[in-house]
Amino acid sequence: MWKATGQVPVGSVLAPLTPVIDESDLPLAGGGRHRADARLPICGSRRCWRHAAEMMGTRHPAAAREGKVDRNEKKRLRERIGERLDVSGARLTDDEAVFLSDFIDEYDEKHRGRTETRTSSHPGWSSDGKYVRTDKFTDTFTDEVGIRTDHEYWDDDGQSGQSTRDIKDARGILNWFKERG
Repeated sequence: MWKATGQVPVGSVLAPLTPVIDESDLPLAGGGRHRADARLPICGSRRCWRHAAEMMGTRHPAAAREGKVDRNEKKRLRERIGERLDVSGARLTDDEAVFLSDFIDEYDEKHRGRTETRTSSHPGWSSDGKYVRTDKFTDTFTDEVGIRTDHEYWDDDGQSGQSTRDIKDARGILNWFKERG
C-alpha cells in the first residue's frame, strides 16, 4: 500500500510516494516479537536484540553453497584478490569473487606455465577480392598471476601481423574464462 506525501494532491503524478508500513507484529519461534518490515525486535530488550543480531548475522547453508558471501567475507576476498590482481573499478559478484579467490589459490598448481594454442581460418573480402585469413591465438599463464595472449594472423595474399596483450586485472581474467566456457 502506498500513500502520497507533501502538498501535491493524492492522485497527482507529481506526488512523491512512500510505503505505508504495516505495524502488525509477527511472533518469533523463541518468544519475543519482531516488526514484519524490518526483522528487528520491537521490545528492545537486550536478549531480543542479541537474538536479532544472531538471526541477521548467520547465513543459510544453501546460500553458502550457492556462492553467497556476507559483506565482510566479500571484503576480505576482494582484498586478497587485490594483492595479486588489479581490482580497481571492478564490480564483482559473490560468485566472481569466490572464483577469483580459488583461481589465485590454485594458480601455482594448475595454471602457472600452462600454454594453450588455438588456430582458426575464415574467409574474408577486401577490395582485391576474397582471401583466407588464418588466426593463431596462444594463451600463456605467466609466472605472476595473469595471462599473456599472443595473436598472430596471416592471409593467403601475404598480409600478416601480430599483437600481444597481458591480462592482469580481475575483470579481464573473468572475461577470458567466460569466453572459453
